[in-house]
Amino acid sequence: MSVQKGFTKDRAVVFNPLRWIVPLAVVAALVPSQSASQTVLRSTIAAGVPLTDENLNGIEDAEEELTDEQSDPGPTETQAAPVFESTLQDVEDAEVEALAGSPQLRRDSNDLTRGDDTGDGTLTFDEREASQLENNARERPAQRVDVLESNGTLRPLANQPAQPLQGGNLQAIDDPYAPLGIRVGTFTLFPSLTQTLGYTSNADFSTNGRESAFSQTEARIQYQSDWSLHQLRGSVGGSYQSFFNGVSEDLPTFDADTELRLDRSNGFTTTFGGNLRVATESATSDNLTVPVGVSIIERPLVYSAGAFAEIARTGGRLNGSLRGALERNHYESAALSDGSSLSQDDRNNTLFLATARLSYESSPALQPFVEASLGTRVYDEEIDRNGNMRDSIIYGLRGGVEFNRGEKLSGEIAIGYRAETFDDPAIATLDGLTLDANVAWSPQRFTTVSAALSTRFDGSTNLDENGSLTYAGSLGISRQIKPNLTVDARALGSLQVFDSSGREDRTLQLDAGAEWRLNPNLALVGRLGYETVDSTEPGSTYDAFTARFGVRVQR
Repeated sequence: MSVQKGFTKDRAVVFNPLRWIVPLAVVAALVPSQSASQTVLRSTIAAGVPLTDENLNGIEDAEEELTDEQSDPGPTETQAAPVFESTLQDVEDAEVEALAGSPQLRRDSNDLTRGDDTGDGTLTFDEREASQLENNARERPAQRVDVLESNGTLRPLANQPAQPLQGGNLQAIDDPYAPLGIRVGTFTLFPSLTQTLGYTSNADFSTNGRESAFSQTEARIQYQSDWSLHQLRGSVGGSYQSFFNGVSEDLPTFDADTELRLDRSNGFTTTFGGNLRVATESATSDNLTVPVGVSIIERPLVYSAGAFAEIARTGGRLNGSLRGALERNHYESAALSDGSSLSQDDRNNTLFLATARLSYESSPALQPFVEASLGTRVYDEEIDRNGNMRDSIIYGLRGGVEFNRGEKLSGEIAIGYRAETFDDPAIATLDGLTLDANVAWSPQRFTTVSAALSTRFDGSTNLDENGSLTYAGSLGISRQIKPNLTVDARALGSLQVFDSSGREDRTLQLDAGAEWRLNPNLALVGRLGYETVDSTEPGSTYDAFTARFGVRVQR
């Protein structure tokens, strides 16, 4: 079949597809080492001749001439197939290489269009696709990827630093000895009952206290909701300590806490909470003053109840919270040895306190903050037993840093100033530097070291005294030796300074304990402790050693 090239005045161009298929097939079959097109193309490139359409047509003519010159029969079909594919690939590679080096035929990858190779200098579809993807990956910056949390905040996933394996965000390992809890609706309850027998060298924790064996019973139930949004949690419990030889009064305690968190959008949460405490006051308390020759025969109960509401924003660079709280303190009358009682109604008071906190997330693990508080304490009786007016205004300011490196290291440290000014000008302002800290460090897995600092202000009912300031610090370590065996130890020291009288009490407490869990519902517990108080006030120095061992039943 004849092939007409070009245009004539009276005849259209005739295109014959065999012009491409037959010569290439013959070339592939008869010349397995190197095709004519490759030879001509490589010679053209080596000579530095520009690759134009005319030169490419010359390569095609060379293929046709080689086809006419070959007359020997080619290999069998099974032999020619792999050679044919290999040679075609070489031709394609050489043409692409030539096109890439030609300034006249170079194409910008952004201008390439989808289509088949037409032989006019346009790259094939696979080559254009690969070039386009390469340019996209090179020119487009990494995009930020965030996850929407339940509280409405966005948690970034892209470009986050890798967490260290040791102490990082590791997947929690199921504890085969952990209490299973009791499922009640959408809540899980964790009840426990602990019964111990013990010995103390000083049952009253006083200068003349006597030794005694004792029994102590503790019961507690914790609860937590399993809601997908919001949370309600808390605990209720108490204890009762009874001394066998009657050298001291029985000591009951009770406490309850609850907290409701409501998750809002954009990182806002609203939290409401309440608490109740019931305990006995020591007969040797500095606030219990009785006439000479009269003693307290029954420890009075002290009730403390509180509530708070807080709105907070977290998850952004600038975070903050606003908290309002109140606390009610009520003191029972003390029974005296002469049959009378000591009224403590003038000690009953209510504290109202507002606290604002502002923090800045300088990094995901570090947040400096500043906190200011303002409040007032109002007593039920305007004038106390000594004729003093003890209503007061309380204000404070502190700054610090909060840090969180996951399970490895977390906590906060703060320093500030707090003052309480009284309505009565005869009572000096109770003020001082505040030091507060709470740090948890895990040097290795199953080991936790904790440290804490706290500052406490206590009132007084003595004539013209403003109260005391107590600084306390503790250091503890806990180690899980086996999945069912945990031991811990702690040291605590405190300094209580009575501002008006100059009295100072120094306290040191040491204790260590162990818990051996036989199964998720039963554990053996034991604890040893030592406490010593050194006071500048005569009759207030003492020490005590305590040991107790028992069993805990839980669910």
